[in-house]
Amino acid sequence: MPCIAELPSMRYPALIDASDLVTELHKRYIDAGCDVLLTNTYHANIATMKATRKMTDAEAEAVIAKGAHLALQAVAMSGVQRTIQIFGSVGPYATALSDGSEYNGRYVDYISEEVICILFI
Repeated sequence: MPCIAELPSMRYPALIDASDLVTELHKRYIDAGCDVLLTNTYHANIATMKATRKMTDAEAEAVIAKGAHLALQAVAMSGVQRTIQIFGSVGPYATALSDGSEYNGRYVDYISEEVICILFI
């Protein structure tokens, strides 16, 4: 298992490259008294994984699901009797476009008017 300092970040790539470490970190948080875990899926979106990891839609979806499964696994491994809540971590899609649209709003150029109405109105 790699050392956390050797990883570029503890965002979604760790789900692929160091899943044992992700589970261990979740477990350590639980052991320290934490009652809330995030799924470590920040910036894990299908478009990014397809572009950077050459994944299919199904493979990318499986990585996102793996984030939840690893958190659940850590809860089971911890053996605690208290409730541990698990929340999905979803980063802004605009940052995946790498065009600064999270700051200037140009991401609306990539989505339909119908979706804009659903999300913003």
